[in-house]
Amino acid sequence: MTQGTCKPSSDGSSEPEAENATIKVVDETTSLMRKSPDPEEKPPPAKPKKMSEWRPVIVGSGLFVLTAGVCFLRVEWKYNNSDYPIIPIPKEWKTSPIDAVKTWHLVPILWLASIASVPKIGVRSVLVFTFIWCISYICMIMGMFDKFNSSGVGYAFLSMVSGLLLTNVVSRFISMNPIKKFGSDYAEYYIKISMVLMAIELRILREYGPRALGCGWGVGFTTIIVCYLAGCKMFSPPKITNRGSMPADGGDDVMTRELLMLIAVGVSWCGVTAITAISPIIKANPKEIAIAVTLVSFFVSGWMFALPYLAMGIGLHDRVAGAWIGSAVDQTANVVASAAILSDEAKDVANTVKMALNAGLGIVCFALSLAWSNGDSDQGFFTLMWSKFPRFVLGFIILSGFLSLLVFVEEAHFSRLPKATQELSNVFASIGFVCLGLKTDIPALASSFSKGPPLPFYLFCSMIDNCLSLAAGYLLFKDDNLPAEDPLSPSWTD
Repeated sequence: MTQGTCKPSSDGSSEPEAENATIKVVDETTSLMRKSPDPEEKPPPAKPKKMSEWRPVIVGSGLFVLTAGVCFLRVEWKYNNSDYPIIPIPKEWKTSPIDAVKTWHLVPILWLASIASVPKIGVRSVLVFTFIWCISYICMIMGMFDKFNSSGVGYAFLSMVSGLLLTNVVSRFISMNPIKKFGSDYAEYYIKISMVLMAIELRILREYGPRALGCGWGVGFTTIIVCYLAGCKMFSPPKITNRGSMPADGGDDVMTRELLMLIAVGVSWCGVTAITAISPIIKANPKEIAIAVTLVSFFVSGWMFALPYLAMGIGLHDRVAGAWIGSAVDQTANVVASAAILSDEAKDVANTVKMALNAGLGIVCFALSLAWSNGDSDQGFFTLMWSKFPRFVLGFIILSGFLSLLVFVEEAHFSRLPKATQELSNVFASIGFVCLGLKTDIPALASSFSKGPPLPFYLFCSMIDNCLSLAAGYLLFKDDNLPAEDPLSPSWTD
């Protein structure tokens, strides 16, 4: 046989061709075996379905409609006695906590209405919610004790401390896993319901809106720029990477551009919410996100309690203190809890400033998508703005419009609606504060907290943010700049 020729097989094909055909069949069979599912292999656990951002808006709107209906019917039935509150919320008392609530028979009705907010209706979830609801209502009663109330120890402080004690002390002796899980899952949810129900008349927004934007956006953008540029100067260039992630062998002593920006935005804007929103835009890795979130979460409770008492110590007006807290405290839930220690007036101003910051988060994301060298967004301006715009802020604005319209058109029927809505907001805020305490594991945060360069940089950013927030709050909300008639003391006050 001549060299280079192939010996034909019995079916007429050459041996190499037959061998190739055999290999092809084996490869196809192996591929099919790999694709076929193993009957004994368990499927991966399904990811928990993320709660819709619209749910707090829907629940808050439903409770608002219910409260408006009660206000209307009470006038129609000639039962509009100011001594008979629409919402059975505790009032100030001196000797006995029983005196705090004049209409105890309405408390079960308030509890039943609150159950409608439970995301997953079931026996266990209702029992857990009822326990948290009772704790929060007891905190509201104790917060109205005249000695506590006069010293600034209100329901917000007591609710937070109750949650912290339950999860960090009581849970060491008694299993409280369902309660801790409920608090961890739904703390922000109940705070957002409270924010939606904190609807105020638009004349207040008209008065404080421009000032809130100046205090929130002005301080926020300035803090981000100053802190980021200062961070680049504080750390030598080799410690700042340009590839969107930490070096593989880098530890906590390695700073990156991404980590600098995460901390700067988290401190100056909306805390963990802002960190989560910008992290995919700047392509931060999980370790950088974890460090920034841990720092913000660890210190936010300290700022939450320190600022209101510091404001009382230096004699700040409640409006100025509210603006300071609204701009300086990192997360929405903590802003409301902190300002509520001072007064409802401070809480309203702080909420308005924080709402302005929340509304501007989309602008921050869009600006970073354009400015960041590693960030490229194929979304348009309005699409990106809408995707980042908090839905509960939209609910707050819509309900504020309806509230103003109802009071303007039918003041005789709805004159008590603003106060009733604010009181209902306080009920859900107290629930949210208890849940916020339940989700705060102090030992775990302390053990996972980084002690490298991120810590001094975070403290530096916090110092800049607090100083600018206090200066802006004083300049924009000091008494000389306010009208003679207090817009936060409307005519419906009893």
